[in-house]
Amino acid sequence: MERAFFLFEDKIKLIESSFTKDGWITIYESNTEPNDSSGLIYCCIVEQHIIDSYRSTSDWIIEPGSEGKPSIISSFKDNQWISEYYSNSNDGIEPFIFSKRFTYNGGHEAYIDISEEFILYFKLYEKSANKQNRVLYFIDEIGDLDEAIVVKNNSIRVKLKYLIEYISVRRVYFSICFDFMRFAETDFKTLDTKSLDQNYSSSNYFFNHYIRSVNDIKSGQLQSWIHGKCLLSFDESKSNKYYFDSDKLHESFITGYNDNGE
Repeated sequence: MERAFFLFEDKIKLIESSFTKDGWITIYESNTEPNDSSGLIYCCIVEQHIIDSYRSTSDWIIEPGSEGKPSIISSFKDNQWISEYYSNSNDGIEPFIFSKRFTYNGGHEAYIDISEEFILYFKLYEKSANKQNRVLYFIDEIGDLDEAIVVKNNSIRVKLKYLIEYISVRRVYFSICFDFMRFAETDFKTLDTKSLDQNYSSSNYFFNHYIRSVNDIKSGQLQSWIHGKCLLSFDESKSNKYYFDSDKLHESFITGYNDNGE
């Protein structure tokens, strides 16, 4: 295994770009790669009142299959148990995608769903082969279809301009959570590296990189593990501008994408 691959130089570039490319952002991906590698990308919405504490750790708070929406939470008050309904069981954290698994007589099915509130806000139109493969379109003022969400078996991408508008009008943050792990059947000397347990942070990401020998699991094997999240901030200048505004300026052609995916 190459040293750069083991040290996640490819994934760190994705983290620094907030998983955006050509106007799209990857909000979910689950895969097992060659060379004993695995990876998971997840996401959620984070409200302003917890953003300082949220951005200072690598903890996701929620994860696939335990999104915590909705919930009935019981507490003991005034010498009695009181049960209350909560749309989100974690204060300040809102799921944006939902891992769904169904087992029934004769079969089972699993897929990822996207926040219905986001879909309703833009009135997205869906075309699908099945739940694991579908595209959701925004219909513009002249009736043209614009891809807004692309769902495949193991990944979901969202066009960045729609996501930026959504979090901006709501004045919330969007978190891309990631977990990558790779193993190498070699030693520290051969890879010219050493054990590591270090946090890395900037204004838009926080992750821990952990490197260790796992001889107790398999002789002569090293593990490299990155776990953390990066944050998209809302754009204050877009917080009072909506996709249905009538005073838009229209380009005659598109040459590329800016930082907001426009």
